[in-house]
Amino acid sequence: MESKRLQRVSEAYQHELSQILHLDVRNPSLAGVYITNVVFTPDLRLAKIYFNISGGRVREEEVLEGFARSKSYFRRELAQRVQLKYAPDLKFYFDESLEIKERMDELFKEIEDKRGGQSKED
Repeated sequence: MESKRLQRVSEAYQHELSQILHLDVRNPSLAGVYITNVVFTPDLRLAKIYFNISGGRVREEEVLEGFARSKSYFRRELAQRVQLKYAPDLKFYFDESLEIKERMDELFKEIEDKRGGQSKED
């Protein structure tokens, strides 16, 4: 289980990073990106930042390159906004959980439709 401190720091990073993305960043490759989760290692030296893109995975590579080019800017801004002993390294990942959830919903709907069809035949 994640400690309360890790959870608070993760939430603060997610909030601040979202603010930076939407209000400060002018990089067009990061337009339409939103942060879905931030997960820290227990020593707070690495932050795994999960993002999604409005419109799906089409621009994933472009966005990852945009994050790579802007990584030092994000680290500096986050270090100023969230006071930690060390500024953690940032790793960016596309969040596949929304796609997985959508696919599971589709599968459950198919199963439900098939069950509904079977009960009508009986």
